[in-house]
Amino acid sequence: MKKHIIFSGLLMSLLLMSSCNGTYDDWASPQHNDQEAAITIPGFTATAANAIDLGKAGDSVKVFCLSSAALPAGVTRQKTRMIITPKGDTKDATITKINTTDDGKIDSASLQNIIAMNYGKRPVARTYSAHVYSNAINGNGQAILIDAGAVDIVATPAAPFIANAYYLVGDMVGWDATGMVKLSHSSQDVYADPVFSIEFKTTAAGQNLKLIPQTNIDNNTFWYEGTQGVVGVKTDGDTSTSGSLVTTSPGAIKIPDAGTYLLTINMMDYTYKIEKTNKYYLVGGLQNWTADPATGMTCLFYPMGNGVYSYTANWESGKNNLKIWDQDSFGNWNVAIGSVKDGATDMSGSLISSSAGAISSPTTEYYTLTINMSSKTYEWQKIENQSPTEYTKLSLIGAFNGWGTDYELTQVTKHNWYGKFTQTTAGELKFRANDSWDVANWGIKQNIGDKYYGTATNGGGNMTVPVGTYSVYFNDITGQFAFVAQ
Repeated sequence: MKKHIIFSGLLMSLLLMSSCNGTYDDWASPQHNDQEAAITIPGFTATAANAIDLGKAGDSVKVFCLSSAALPAGVTRQKTRMIITPKGDTKDATITKINTTDDGKIDSASLQNIIAMNYGKRPVARTYSAHVYSNAINGNGQAILIDAGAVDIVATPAAPFIANAYYLVGDMVGWDATGMVKLSHSSQDVYADPVFSIEFKTTAAGQNLKLIPQTNIDNNTFWYEGTQGVVGVKTDGDTSTSGSLVTTSPGAIKIPDAGTYLLTINMMDYTYKIEKTNKYYLVGGLQNWTADPATGMTCLFYPMGNGVYSYTANWESGKNNLKIWDQDSFGNWNVAIGSVKDGATDMSGSLISSSAGAISSPTTEYYTLTINMSSKTYEWQKIENQSPTEYTKLSLIGAFNGWGTDYELTQVTKHNWYGKFTQTTAGELKFRANDSWDVANWGIKQNIGDKYYGTATNGGGNMTVPVGTYSVYFNDITGQFAFVAQ
């Protein structure tokens, strides 16, 4: 078992833990040693306190009681501290040294952090062995270290109830178990990863939703309300895009406008966030103006959050004009998004969706085209490196194939790659070039179930992808990616 030492407060040497075999008087005037050992005093011992529930505790909690045995004349106690070690099966035990009060109290937040460090935040009683020591000074001014013995600390960390799964019900899918849709999750322990998410579509204004926990399903109590029951908001019909969740008389969250949305909930702090997530696709010279959704939706504008999207490419001569379709109207030329003037080569401009003209790049070079669908504007930015590295292959590799045979993507425009990929078992993966780790590989420590897009870095961490089928998009210049669930 690997052990680490964490120091709290002043450093203290506690190297050789042994009992003194001398008399009481010998202890009061100990022989000086360069490396002093801890000693014991008959009757000066620590005893265990009651089990602790940190969810109901104040700022401090009592972890042990120290006997009131009198110390020898001239001896003054200076500081009390303890060394605590988790009891039970933990992969990496963390031994912690921490100061206490003389009456055996420590900061509640510190104990919460110590438990989370070893066991996580699940509200289950955990047991630690605590060895208690007191520093003292005798009448000669010498430092004395008193061993008060070991006690067990039993404590339950503070944490709310979190179900193993949550389901969306509402006007958009139905209000019963037949239509409910399960939120995505990383499959980790829910107290290690309390975030769940779902992308959903509303087809009318003013649609409502609530969340059903797995426990209601398991107990056949679909609409049970209580600490472990239906999740909603305090005010029925609340249209806020973020806020707090409740289980007491939970009201419905109202979605004011029709569209596609990403709902993310964090059940550790019972909060939610709703983000409109319409996806936008490039249609133009780079993809041969293909209007058939089955083959044309290969050039996704990479989301950047807050209604901003971008696409970086080599805008080649004769192929440098385009329009934009959102996911719900792909193929409908009447609502294609473009510029006020057809063929406009301005560095920035306004976007319109009625009688729109094509947007053209200022020159036939590498640019990033950024569109802001909130302000309905666009902007071109010429990239600094006009000769980016080109790769013959780009692929996905991960737990789905035993980190073995690469799943090859197709280059749909220069440096932009696309593929349709099925993840049969939740696990980690990365992008890599030319089927080799030595060329380039991109990743980011992110759960795609929480957020389907992001920016990976060369040599970055592994991405976690839930079970499902995805259209995958990746740009090897910017590292931008998206996994669009199908």
